[in-house]
Amino acid sequence: MRVAALYDVHGNAPALEAVLADGAADADAVVFGGDLIWGAWPRETLELARSLGDKARFIMGNTDRRSLSDEDDPSGLWVQERLDIDAQSFVLSWPVTLSLDGALYCHGTPRSDTEVVTPVSPESFWDEVLAGVEEEIVVCGHFHFQYD
Repeated sequence: MRVAALYDVHGNAPALEAVLADGAADADAVVFGGDLIWGAWPRETLELARSLGDKARFIMGNTDRRSLSDEDDPSGLWVQERLDIDAQSFVLSWPVTLSLDGALYCHGTPRSDTEVVTPVSPESFWDEVLAGVEEEIVVCGHFHFQYD
């Protein structure tokens, strides 16, 4: 299975449109790995992602969760004003992890959408973070740095 894993779009509909046009939409599945809606174009970004139909898969990111549940955050209220109740309910239904074709997709780590692991994290921390994970591949985002 060919999977395009798109993380931390942050409501950037023009960038998402460009990535999808550049071939990401041709994958068998497109996993939106969290932090999709919080940004300049939340409604348009969500609509574009949903336009992929069944090939689109979603997981919750910390800004998705926070922008729809924190009534004291002005930026979250701004996002809420731009998404109707059905769109908000759809986002709030997203799981925190997704297992697909032998890989586990999460936003931060399998246990938290705010936790950060990096290439310089000690092996003992990686062992702790990945405890109980059965998949051989874990795909995460959150801190906006690409590495393998």
